[in-house]
Amino acid sequence: MASNLTPVDRAALYGWAFSPNATELSEAIGKRYKEIAGREDFVITSSFDPSDYNSRTYRGLAPLDFSDGDIAIRCDSGNCCFGARVERQGTTFKCKISTD
Repeated sequence: MASNLTPVDRAALYGWAFSPNATELSEAIGKRYKEIAGREDFVITSSFDPSDYNSRTYRGLAPLDFSDGDIAIRCDSGNCCFGARVERQGTTFKCKISTD
């Protein structure tokens, strides 16, 4: 992952649940979720992978101006407390949200 992540992207991708400033990070992610939640150019095409343990995998299409953190935030409805991993090629993405 890039070293030039915003604090919100870093929290979404690496998780915030055990951070000393967890409340602040949770609120920042929630605020970002509200900013991007209504975007109609973001589409989840599938959201289940039965082989995943303690995670959920999403696939879909995201606009090029979405960061990896934005994709994780949208897929996890503004949570991302345990982090995520995003792979993308152009507008196509795969996002694995950690749930445990």
